[in-house]
Amino acid sequence: MLVTVTYMILCSLGVTCLSVGTSIWYFQKYQRQQKKRRCVMIMSRYPSPGSTKTRLIPTLGEKGAAVVQLYMTEKILDNISGEAIQNPDVRIELMYSGVSESKMDYWLGKRRQSTQLSWRPQAPGGLGDKLIAAFSTMFREGVHQAVAVGSDIPELDSEIIEEAFSLLLSDDIFKNIDWGSEHVFEQQIEKARHLGVNIGILRRTLSDVDSYDDLPVFEKAIGLSTTQLLHPSLSIIIPVYNEVDNIKETLETIVQHAKFKERLEIIVSDGGSTDGTKSAVGLFAHHNSVPIRVVDCQPGRGPQLMSGASAAKGDNLLFLHADSVVPEDFDETLNECLQVPGNVGGAFAFDVDILYPELWTKSVPLLFSWKMKMIRKLTQLRSCKLELPYGDQGLFMTRWTYDKVGGFDKVYLMEDYIMVEKLKQCGHVVIAPGSPVITSARRWVENGAFKTSLLNLLIATAYHLGVAPNTLARWYYGEKLKKILDEEK
Repeated sequence: MLVTVTYMILCSLGVTCLSVGTSIWYFQKYQRQQKKRRCVMIMSRYPSPGSTKTRLIPTLGEKGAAVVQLYMTEKILDNISGEAIQNPDVRIELMYSGVSESKMDYWLGKRRQSTQLSWRPQAPGGLGDKLIAAFSTMFREGVHQAVAVGSDIPELDSEIIEEAFSLLLSDDIFKNIDWGSEHVFEQQIEKARHLGVNIGILRRTLSDVDSYDDLPVFEKAIGLSTTQLLHPSLSIIIPVYNEVDNIKETLETIVQHAKFKERLEIIVSDGGSTDGTKSAVGLFAHHNSVPIRVVDCQPGRGPQLMSGASAAKGDNLLFLHADSVVPEDFDETLNECLQVPGNVGGAFAFDVDILYPELWTKSVPLLFSWKMKMIRKLTQLRSCKLELPYGDQGLFMTRWTYDKVGGFDKVYLMEDYIMVEKLKQCGHVVIAPGSPVITSARRWVENGAFKTSLLNLLIATAYHLGVAPNTLARWYYGEKLKKILDEEK
């Protein structure tokens, strides 16, 4: 394991720099008259399988090594982005290699809206050449203080960055160094002495992650084991209220269509069913090896999803309606989606059972069938173009992301819409490739095809105009919700 030690070199020429083993370098252009503009530069490779963290590939495989790189970079961005948000004079610049700008835009474009983050390709040459070019570029653009960090030190945080901003050096420290070796620290200390500068040690010691022996550092900082990254478990949370007619089929298709049943658990979040739903779930669970639990909780989609997620143990979370049928290998599909840089959540394509004769045995009027096909097409456009799927498409995300955005809000309507809004502040919400989730058309049959969809549109519009979600829920559910709210009081 390479231990990354932070040290400072002070130069009498008014130009300063800090180097941290193989991972952190600090450079300052001295200015007295004005407030300093600061920049944190992250030296990174795009997490492409096969070309990043290559020393981890024998242990984790190409995809696993790329996922480790992805999580470490995301963790560093999360840790230091607060520095930029709280201080408008701080910007974050990711210096990347190994990919086109369009992929970087997809990966980090959403973050630009909430942090002072930008990115550009690294200069050609060795690491020393890249660092000199990076610092020179920042100073030409008016930056007064710059810190460069590697993307493989997940323990790095804004406190360390702030301490680094107080230290000094000369760019000769970057020349003729065996970058990537265990001798970087000693070589730079010797070079500093040769330049006649003083050296100071920062309080904290960090470790970078390059090889198998370094993985405990990654696991501690991220809060996930490499096993969880390579073979993530999945919790499926299903909110129910009097769903005895639908829940068995939903559970059956989950078990039948899951590729990795040994990594699966199902949480049925019951809001007070009185029709035998819980008994049906218990009977099904008794005859299946997949763990299935019932969680009793307050009625209402938001509270039920929150309770189910709290009880879940999975690394990935799928929130599924009780009248929905998942596609084949849905668990593998959603996991692959979540491993793409920039994807923070997703859902499946939308379809309804009434368009499948083998699922809907009653006769369907031709006009109604045409309306449902039109709704399906419009839903797909909304989901893909606007990245705005609804809960009946099966929302999924990692537990890491779920906790990061604060989970579902305790509301009785718009809980899925609000969750997608929160996810989109961090990255992309994608539609999984392949087969759709097939949901029941019963709402459209009972209330009319266009009327139901128009009501959904009006509710979404009212929400954007500032109407509170629970006020909308009172309009939507009427007396049924009023009774629940009265009981809460």
